[in-house]
Amino acid sequence: MYTKKEDYKKWTSLCSSARKKYYGEWRPNTLTDSGRELKYSLGTISELGQLKHLHNRVEVRTSVLSSAGRIPLVLYEAATCDSQFDYLAGDFDRAALRGDASIPHKYDIAQQIDFLAHKYGKPVHILYFGDYDKKGLEILDSLLVDLELWCSTKFTCERMGITLEQVAKYDIPRKEDSDSYEWEALSAEAAQEIVHGALNECVDLDLIEQAKAEDIRKSENLRARVKASLAPLTLEYAQAA
Repeated sequence: MYTKKEDYKKWTSLCSSARKKYYGEWRPNTLTDSGRELKYSLGTISELGQLKHLHNRVEVRTSVLSSAGRIPLVLYEAATCDSQFDYLAGDFDRAALRGDASIPHKYDIAQQIDFLAHKYGKPVHILYFGDYDKKGLEILDSLLVDLELWCSTKFTCERMGITLEQVAKYDIPRKEDSDSYEWEALSAEAAQEIVHGALNECVDLDLIEQAKAEDIRKSENLRARVKASLAPLTLEYAQAA
């Protein structure tokens, strides 16, 4: 029986090794992370309610990756940056590593790399953003070791920020009493320039914005036509209500 902290460390090390190496029936996602999520009830909606709002569900969406030379996968170090990357890279697959990523999380990333590569028939290029310090560098190195073990497709990876060149360019302050430079110390303008500059190496962001504007126009037109087509049926149910 394990009763000491040292025993626990040995057990977690054994579990980690078994999951990574597919020992017996063990897999990288054999032990999953516990998360927090909101559970929704099914709610109630009438037939008339469905008809009145059905046209609002119509949406035309062009793949933003159809013209990409490489498929970008945006990874960043801290979960505190979720909203920032949702804003700056919301059209692309992305994930926070949350420090040292867990084995199941890294395995999910590996599976997504293979999925994207097979779906688009193009290589996946990881764009990584995080602090410039010893730990930040180790986090990415550790991730790549496992991705190379699990991915069946070839991929590339580039650390896009923070770099020492960016420290000088954007005058990023050094964290007090350390040799660390934190991503959060960047101004919003500098972060956008770095992230969008990185994405532009894989895709043309201007073309994507043009395609999205055209999708909005097509969606609005199609919604109007669907609403007009459903009008007689909506009236029939309204009269019967």
